[in-house]
Amino acid sequence: MPKFILRIIIPTLLTFALFTVAIFAVLLPALRETSMARKREMIRELTHSAWNILANFEAEAREGILTEADAQAEAIRQFRHLHYGNNNKEYFWLNDLTPRMIAHPYRQDLEGQDLGAFTDPTGRAVFVDMVTVVQAGGEGYVSYFWQDRDDPERIVPKVSYVKLFEPWGWVVGTGIYVDDVEKEIAGFTRRLGLISLFILLVTAGLLNIIAVESLRTEKKREQAREALRKSETRYRTLVESAGGNIFMVLEGEPLYANASALTLLGYTAEEAAELHFDDIAEMAAGEDPDVNIPRTGDDVPARQEASLVRKDGRRVDVTLAYSRISIGPRRGFIAVATDITERKAAEKAAGKTEEALRESLDQFRDRDMAHQRQARHLEETVCQLRSAAPEDLFAAQREKLAQAKDPAAVAACSRAFNRLLGPLISTGLRPDLGTRLLSRNTDAVSRRLIDLGLEQLGEAPVGFAWMVMGSEARYEQTFCTDQDNAIVFEDVPRDQMAPVREYFMRLGAFVCDGLAAAGYTRCTGDLMACNSQWVRSASEWEKQFRHWVSTLEARELMNSKIFFDFRAVRGRESLVDQLRDYVRQTLTAHPRFFPQLARNMLFYEPPIGLFGNLRLQSASGRSRGFDIKAAMIPLVDYARLYALKNNIPATSTVDRLEELRRRELLDEDTVRDATAIFESLMKIRLENQVRRSLRGENPDNWIAPSRLNGIDRRVIKTALAHIRTLQRSMSYDFFGQVGVPQ
Repeated sequence: MPKFILRIIIPTLLTFALFTVAIFAVLLPALRETSMARKREMIRELTHSAWNILANFEAEAREGILTEADAQAEAIRQFRHLHYGNNNKEYFWLNDLTPRMIAHPYRQDLEGQDLGAFTDPTGRAVFVDMVTVVQAGGEGYVSYFWQDRDDPERIVPKVSYVKLFEPWGWVVGTGIYVDDVEKEIAGFTRRLGLISLFILLVTAGLLNIIAVESLRTEKKREQAREALRKSETRYRTLVESAGGNIFMVLEGEPLYANASALTLLGYTAEEAAELHFDDIAEMAAGEDPDVNIPRTGDDVPARQEASLVRKDGRRVDVTLAYSRISIGPRRGFIAVATDITERKAAEKAAGKTEEALRESLDQFRDRDMAHQRQARHLEETVCQLRSAAPEDLFAAQREKLAQAKDPAAVAACSRAFNRLLGPLISTGLRPDLGTRLLSRNTDAVSRRLIDLGLEQLGEAPVGFAWMVMGSEARYEQTFCTDQDNAIVFEDVPRDQMAPVREYFMRLGAFVCDGLAAAGYTRCTGDLMACNSQWVRSASEWEKQFRHWVSTLEARELMNSKIFFDFRAVRGRESLVDQLRDYVRQTLTAHPRFFPQLARNMLFYEPPIGLFGNLRLQSASGRSRGFDIKAAMIPLVDYARLYALKNNIPATSTVDRLEELRRRELLDEDTVRDATAIFESLMKIRLENQVRRSLRGENPDNWIAPSRLNGIDRRVIKTALAHIRTLQRSMSYDFFGQVGVPQ
């Protein structure tokens, strides 16, 4: 029992104690810092969003829509009613650089007052410090004591973020109460304490059961040891009494050889006991190089030729016959050595196999040199492809597609190009270049299929354009993609509409069938040019877009999201340009569309929990994970929404973000972070699809974090947390609050 206490109970209790110390001395302080950092980042983003309200009013004043006095008055009115957080009690305030309070929802007694001498209970000149911070860097954090929201009797520590609105000389700010973080941690601490107590009680019960069982098995173990000693003695007696040269090797025991074997090698029993079996036995020349002299009972061959090294250094050629043995948990083998020195000498003299061995060696060398040349050629090819410009990579593909005579040849050509891109992405091709090449290949495949369709169906009755939407329109296709396409054709008289539409329906079916054969799956929502809903005249498309923008229904918004990313790949681009101009004019005339679209986008939550842990789902036959394509949708939506609102024609997510930065509609840090996150997630997405393809599986968008390295897991967590921050910023820009408005 004392040994059991030392071996099991004390280490178990020490482990539990260390676990408890780690939680309360390391985890909880780190959790507090993380929670505080998250809240500080939140008020920074909220202050930026509130600052944008002032910027909008100032812009309207500059444009003459409002006078400056009216713009400032309206801004003050909105700030007095701008609340967020639990029970809508969190707020913003405004003061100027005097400092003088301009607007405060809970301290209206301070409005219009000079706050230069105003101090908190610690004597800190709070508003003077705020002015100092914004004059030094434009924005920053300030710590002080303040009343708890609308309760003037309770003074608590607070951290606020302030930002200077330079055109009016105003300072906008909001803050967090440190007590809120402490309350969260206190609640978490209580739960951890209860869990730790439960674990301790369960551990004590289990240790009691183990202690009882240990006493019962100790006697059986001692009996087994005695049986093992007797068994080993019998083996040694058998080896000693048997004729021939016999060696016994057992795990944890010295080498044992009988008298005949000791005489053959010239060792004493004490000298042999200091050696391993492979110290005295060597593989014979010509034996399989992958087979070694065994040291334990694992992987013991039935028989092999070897040389035994005598004490004087001479070698004796032998055949070793092995038999596995086990004594309790220890495994080993017995080797019987038969002297074949005379036979080997005769074979060497005859030289029977020398020429055959030499020829085999020469053939092996020739094959090895050929493989080395092929490997060098492949490596040079990959290096050339990685350094080539996109146009150089795509030039040969265009020529091959131009020569394809039927859809089957087009499909084969497309699949070959995608197989080429897989190794390039695995060896470092930039993700934006990879998605652009995949999208351009889809464009080229579509154009060739359209040409083949026109050859088969005859010349189109009127001018038309083949439109692509979604990821292909944004040049963001991956190896796992479906079809999103449509046809727009010139307006025709009503009596000609039926045959014209029928012609383009047949063309759409031909092209969509060809794309499906090339590996582009059919859209589950049937958003394809083989569906009559997506084969329309120019005026019909204008009517459809007007309906989407004006009805504001959920399904209509889903359709419109896909169709707002559209471009032409074949036919009259002027038809698509005119349609795009009409869409911009319609959006300008329906400003209510943007908040509704923003509301729809905010319903999706990135798969990340409160403490930065990934929320994983189970899938049949797969490790727990999440859909990375769905996780990236809010970032694509974010760029699309701001681009549409500001009449930016670009369709690529990265191009949209860059144009928003160039026009100073989004700040440089926001665009830089959003772009880096998008490219990092796209890189992980593409590499995951390539790995599945190399394993002979269909590429998809399912990410199992357990199969990623630590760096990629950290990148995903950081990226998803930042996407949530962007959603909060969007919510404030369009609704003035966090979350989806009711």
